[in-house]
Amino acid sequence: RSKPWISKFLVISAGSLMNIIFAVVLFIMLTLVMGIPDTYSTKPIVGDVMEGQPAAKAGLQTGDEIVSIDTKKIETWEQLTDIVYKSAGKELNITYLRNDSTYNVMITPVEEKVLVNEKGDIKTVGLFGISREATMRSAGIFEAIGNGVQYTFFISKLFADRKSVV
Repeated sequence: RSKPWISKFLVISAGSLMNIIFAVVLFIMLTLVMGIPDTYSTKPIVGDVMEGQPAAKAGLQTGDEIVSIDTKKIETWEQLTDIVYKSAGKELNITYLRNDSTYNVMITPVEEKVLVNEKGDIKTVGLFGISREATMRSAGIFEAIGNGVQYTFFISKLFADRKSVV
C-alpha cells in the first residue's frame, strides 16, 4: 500500500532539513563560544595579519597603527582600504607605529577578487592581508540563536546566488 504524499515529502526533505538545523546549531555554538563583534575600530589599527600575505612578509603585527601610505596621512580604516583597494600590484610605502616607535616598510598589495555585498557581486581589489581591530563581546542565548539563523541563511544565500569568479 502506498504512503500518503505528505509522508513521502517529509521523508525526502528530512535530510536537507537536518543539514539546515545542523548549520544553525553550529553557528549558535560558535557565537556562544567566540562572541560577536561589538565594535570595529575606525582607526587604522591592525587586528589580524594573515600568514603568507604581503603584510605578514613585511613584518606587520596585530596592534600596529598605520599612520601613512606614500606620505599621505591615514586617520581612518576607510582611508586605508580606499588606497589599498586601488593599488593592486603597486608598491606602497607604509609607515606604522608599534610601541611608540615608527617603522617604514614597502608592501605591494596583491590582486584579489572579493565579495562586495550580499547580492554576491564580485570586485577585483588590492589586498595585503590585514583586518581591522575589533572588540568581541559575549552573546546571550537568544542573541546567539538569532545570529545562528541569520548566518545560516546568509551563507545559504551566498551559495545560491554565487556567480562564477573564473
